[in-house]
Amino acid sequence: MGDVVVRHSFTPALLNPPVLAAGVASLGSLHREWGLRIAQELALTFGRAAVGYKEAVESADSYPTHTGAAGTVTPILEPAMAQLQARLHALAPSLDGPSFRDIWRAVTVPVNRFLFNYVATEAFFSQAGAHQFAVDCAGMVAVFSPFTKRPAAHFREMLAAARLLTLGDQDTQEVVRKASMQAAVGEPLWREPWLAQLGVGCLSAQQVIAVVERRL
Repeated sequence: MGDVVVRHSFTPALLNPPVLAAGVASLGSLHREWGLRIAQELALTFGRAAVGYKEAVESADSYPTHTGAAGTVTPILEPAMAQLQARLHALAPSLDGPSFRDIWRAVTVPVNRFLFNYVATEAFFSQAGAHQFAVDCAGMVAVFSPFTKRPAAHFREMLAAARLLTLGDQDTQEVVRKASMQAAVGEPLWREPWLAQLGVGCLSAQQVIAVVERRL
């Protein structure tokens, strides 16, 4: 018997590097699209569960169901956080590391935006409310701590707002003064050492004032 000759039926198009590259790119694009859809759904679910949080934090000193324990997350926000964390933990084993990382990072963007834009610059904060907001922000960071060593890096604006809201009056005035000076010379706040050390260098002077004006 002679040697067996194997004749492959691959079409030339499939062996064409540009075609393969286009296929890989298309697959990658679809992969990213689905990842973003999952992240969007997680963020939207959190937002729906957190409806009423702004009003609740404005009434932080009169929670009808609050335990009063130091460091307790606002009652209306706690189940929203727990649900988000549970869904992320359930999702993690189903995905490869990079895909899951892309998803949870994508979730932090609208959550950070929600707590900064909708709450920190829209609610009115008593001293109790400001400290409660800081507790809630720490709780949100903790939701993502199992997935990264630096979860706070994904919530810079939110945490900067919490710091501004809980500063003493004298320090608050100094922040506004220094931020205004930086804006006047066209320099970002992070170039001012004290503001950077304080953790508000990620904000603009306009954002600083928008948050400070919500203090009662």
